Amino acid sequence: MLEDKKMQYVRGSAALAPKRQEKDQKDYESLKKAKIERENRLKHKKNMQKRKVLKTIAAVFIVGIGLMYNEGRIYQKQQRIIEINNEIKKVNQQIEDTKFQLLKLNSVANIKEIADNELNMSIPKNTETVYVDFSKNNFAEVPQEEKESFAEEVLGKIKSLIF
Repeated sequence: MLEDKKMQYVRGSAALAPKRQEKDQKDYESLKKAKIERENRLKHKKNMQKRKVLKTIAAVFIVGIGLMYNEGRIYQKQQRIIEINNEIKKVNQQIEDTKFQLLKLNSVANIKEIADNELNMSIPKNTETVYVDFSKNNFAEVPQEEKESFAEEVLGKIKSLIF
């Protein structure tokens, strides 16, 4: 068997003593492993990038929903404030109307008109006017007698008839 060192080519039969060139095979296997590792690293890197993108999208989505929820709550509270302010305005208007009615009813001219027209009262003349001094006790004291109850009166009459 003749070998040519330059070309690493076997001339003749190598059936009985095959001599393999393991170096080329090892280089091929190492290149194949390196290629597989590189592909795996690239796949892993792409997967990690996809995960980062998905995490970012999920975070943005969650933050967006949170912001929308808070905006909704703020809007509801603003609406409630507007309703309360409207109720306050109505109550203040009612208070003002009531004060006006009270002033109107308490005016001397209105009282005189009601007394003249509705109650048929008239202004007293000087001869009809009576002045009373309420600082003194002008009233006589009325003694309080103990009254017998109806049952006692009936019993008394029955006793008088029997005895």
